Amino acid sequence: MNLYKVDQVAELCQLHPKTVRRLIREGKIRGEKFGGQWRISEQELARYFGPGRLKAKQPDSRPSQLKVSAVVECPAMSRDENMRITNTLLAATPRGTRIDCRVLDNGQLKVLLYGATEVVVELLNILEQLQGSNR
Repeated sequence: MNLYKVDQVAELCQLHPKTVRRLIREGKIRGEKFGGQWRISEQELARYFGPGRLKAKQPDSRPSQLKVSAVVECPAMSRDENMRITNTLLAATPRGTRIDCRVLDNGQLKVLLYGATEVVVELLNILEQLQGSNR
């Protein structure tokens, strides 16, 4: 089962991403939130739009052969904020991706990521969003 992000659905269905989000919000399309981002199944797209509505070009779902690593040092935060960020990242991390979160003595959260390029980028985006909600 393929899961698509909002921007992928928008491209496939030739819609604006805001329109896709509105359809989800109104309950016309069913989606699941993973790490703060909506995912819509291929079956749900076929149910709502019909098979003829989707563009022939599907997003490349082959896993990336490139593996990358990232080390992120977040500014010092409260214990609860560090736990919230750590738990959200762990929940959003797919199988095959390595993640290690450590709180340093000074209260900084250090996050180490290793995996496919697109997965690490997505986790970094989630981390950035979580950091932004702390300000």
